[in-house]
Amino acid sequence: LQCGLVARHENRHWVHVVGTPYDLCEWTAPNRLDQGAHAPVSASQGSACSQCNVLGGGCWTCEKCKSVICGHMPPYCRQCRTRKPENANEEEPVTEASVDGVLYNRPYSVDEEAPWPVKKERWVTSMVSKVYKTAYPMPGELKMPLIMPAEELDADATRCVLVCNDSVQYDDDESKQRMTWKVIEVTREPHEIVNVYNLVSHARRMHRVLVYSTCSQLALHTLAPIMKPRSADTLP
Repeated sequence: LQCGLVARHENRHWVHVVGTPYDLCEWTAPNRLDQGAHAPVSASQGSACSQCNVLGGGCWTCEKCKSVICGHMPPYCRQCRTRKPENANEEEPVTEASVDGVLYNRPYSVDEEAPWPVKKERWVTSMVSKVYKTAYPMPGELKMPLIMPAEELDADATRCVLVCNDSVQYDDDESKQRMTWKVIEVTREPHEIVNVYNLVSHARRMHRVLVYSTCSQLALHTLAPIMKPRSADTLP
């Protein structure tokens, strides 16, 4: 195919396929902490590196001479030759985030034995716990906290949205590049349904992709069937 250049931007290469009505756009891979429009903003993600201006690029500061070493450089300080500490880029679980102007700052763990302190919201935690305890049956296996919205639900609310970030589920930097933000939508009327969405970046915009639903009949996506056996108390 012959292509003619239409435009080249910082993150986009746009060409026209000669002799056809089609254009092609190639995008660079987004930064995992800054994936585009409508991406959640975490209070713990920090600021961009003072040297390379990259957010979440694995950059670190030498404890001995305080030099800033960018993530693409060898894992030692070029000034004093100090090796990069193993925990230099260790991440804390995300417990606060802003999504489309809504603040989420009440983390919830499915392993917590004590009931959720807000009684009128316990229907949410009960439904979500059933789903996640099926996928993560061992205590401590689910490391990421699920985050409830800052504003408490009304007593007659029938819908609740939670968010979470699964970066703490991965142990190495290469795996962390696959991290995703997730949106959990819980409804109790007219049907009790829990839908889990991955927020996926495309063309520097975030889009919801349904990855799990407790009610496949009402899901707007064809999901792979769950093949492993499940106990009766985990079924919707």
